[in-house]
Amino acid sequence: MAVQLYRDEKLTLKQASDLADLCLEDFMKFLSEKKVSLINWNEEELQKELKNANSF
Repeated sequence: MAVQLYRDEKLTLKQASDLADLCLEDFMKFLSEKKVSLINWNEEELQKELKNANSF
């Protein structure tokens, strides 16, 4: 349930890890094993981050 709610952007990563009763690191590993992205950016957020990265 925690994975689906995180995937649907209903919960933050921390909230989902708490719901799953896992520490954040273990929940992140679990998501990785399930091939769930840890980064849930929309296109606008991604473009902003890329622009910021290019300014370095």
